[in-house]
Amino acid sequence: MVNCGRPVANKRLAQKELAHNQEMHRKRIQGMKPTIDTKAPSTLYMRHLHCNLKREQLLEERYQQIDSDNRMLLQKMSDIMRKPISLNLAAKKGPSSLNHAARKAELKKITYDNHRFLHQLQRTGPVIDRAEMEEHAASSWKFYQNSIEYPDVLYGGKAKSVYDAEMASRQAGGAGVFGNSHSAQMYDNAYEEASQYAQQEESRPAAVQDHKKLVRKEGQQIGNEYFLIEMATDGRTLEISAYDQSCGATYTLTVNEKNHRALVRETNQDYGKVAGRLAIKDKRLVIEPSKLDATAE
Repeated sequence: MVNCGRPVANKRLAQKELAHNQEMHRKRIQGMKPTIDTKAPSTLYMRHLHCNLKREQLLEERYQQIDSDNRMLLQKMSDIMRKPISLNLAAKKGPSSLNHAARKAELKKITYDNHRFLHQLQRTGPVIDRAEMEEHAASSWKFYQNSIEYPDVLYGGKAKSVYDAEMASRQAGGAGVFGNSHSAQMYDNAYEEASQYAQQEESRPAAVQDHKKLVRKEGQQIGNEYFLIEMATDGRTLEISAYDQSCGATYTLTVNEKNHRALVRETNQDYGKVAGRLAIKDKRLVIEPSKLDATAE
């Protein structure tokens, strides 16, 4: 196509000339030769580049060594099969291992460290003082009772006295503790829900209610016999059981919350000291008084 911006005398001749010039340009491009020699180098066909004689020599030596080792192994196996079997059952002289004593000493050290770590874990007391938390809870309960505006209906046992007062006031013909009927109805509903929850808690099996934590489990000698001592507590009472391995008898002892707190204060929360005061008297498991108590008496 002729460029419309350039004036020409004859458009057909200009178009023909343009086509001729494009064809000549195309031929020149096709016949163009590179200025860089891209032919394969003459060293490509050298023999030592295609055949690595040194590598072949190393492989041949390796194969010869393998064949020699195989022949020697086969010869030894053949000799073993020809000779009669003789078992030397004579006792060995000297130790079976050169480092037996060192390994035994290391094993003893590891066992000792493990026992010491276990005793440290058992003697470690709790970080939180339960008695202090209970005193704080009791103080908070007193503040709560003094600050509430209406009678408490959140706790079934503590709301019973208020409920009895409400019923007595109604039977006497009064307006009740709560005044209007709407407040009384709200109280009745809350009290019924609290009572149902208390009944559900009481009907739960003992296995679910009992959340005891094992605080000590260790073998201990009491008197002339060896017992397996287990101590478990739910934060209030302390359950102690002693199993006699010789006769298979089990002795149990339940320490109430008051005595349990006293033992914790005396022993500084060390149940190992409590276990050291255990004794069997008249086929019963008892806790002997401490030496300080005996001296004071």
